Amino acid sequence: MAVVWPMPSAAQGEPWQFTVTPYLWVAGIKGNTDNPASRVHFDRDFSDLFSNLSGFPVMLGGEVRKGRVALALDMIWLKVSSPIETRNVLFNDGKGDLSTFQFSAVGFFRALDRPGGSIEIGGGFRLWSVSSKASLNAGLLPARSTKLDTTFADPIIAARFEWRVFDRWSLAGYGDAGLGVSANVTWQALGTVNYRAADWLDVKVGWRYLFVEKKKLDLAFNGPMLALSFRF
Repeated sequence: MAVVWPMPSAAQGEPWQFTVTPYLWVAGIKGNTDNPASRVHFDRDFSDLFSNLSGFPVMLGGEVRKGRVALALDMIWLKVSSPIETRNVLFNDGKGDLSTFQFSAVGFFRALDRPGGSIEIGGGFRLWSVSSKASLNAGLLPARSTKLDTTFADPIIAARFEWRVFDRWSLAGYGDAGLGVSANVTWQALGTVNYRAADWLDVKVGWRYLFVEKKKLDLAFNGPMLALSFRF
């Protein structure tokens, strides 16, 4: 008589799930970039973002899931400008431009899965490409400009949770921290209130903070965000 052992088909039979999340993060920017022979200081609240944009921002998230395992992606491209104030002696003020590209990829494992919520832990990396330009207007000295370009990546560890409050409402939180390979410090925190508008759409409103510090730069991005998550 042949014996047929049952296969763990529940895990194997989980369908692939895909999520695309365009979002708007109205982030204030505070920090400094040390350009050659000059320091550029940025201090703009989130309410000033639109008046300081130098290009259309690109903000997009995505996720691929199968069962308890998921891969989450996030991309930001943001270009802003800020006035540079001088004593109008050597130079007559100027302008600082900051272009920031951030890309992260994090793999997650769902450690706790209950009808009321879930907890996931994971790890991945975050890539930065930052370009800063300082342009000083002529005063006693002729006009000049300096530029800083830097690209680096750091491994990160991350955790997130979701708690279902009502039938269509939930609370979610996410946090990560770098391991200090390229940046001295990098970390992020995000909290959202989510509403399931349809089986294929979630509307999310929340607050996000992202910080990075390494040689020649320290930048903090902080402000409210609105996201639409499309599932298929």
